[in-house]
Amino acid sequence: FMMTEKVLKPIIMKHPFMIVSTVGFLDKMRRLGYKTFSSHIDESYDDQTDEKTRFEIIGQNISFLHRQDKKYFEEMDSICEHNYNHFLKLQREYQSKLESEIEKLKYEG
Repeated sequence: FMMTEKVLKPIIMKHPFMIVSTVGFLDKMRRLGYKTFSSHIDESYDDQTDEKTRFEIIGQNISFLHRQDKKYFEEMDSICEHNYNHFLKLQREYQSKLESEIEKLKYEG
């Protein structure tokens, strides 16, 4: 499980996302504290081991989203805002932890 810039970019830009990755990727994101868009799209693709089925569900999601109006996407804003703020929180925690470890190394030598 690795969150690359392909995942982090829509979070930082406060955009909704669908992630085509390894099975269970969205579940791992939720365990890290991120929210996904299961209330707005069919995220069952994340559990599918059969690639054909995964891509069929993703295609159906894209078609569905294409037919939605601006208000539908605005309903996702709170999830996007949560993910953005959660990313910043984790970033601060990791930065603080890194600085603490560096300070420990300074005084051990």
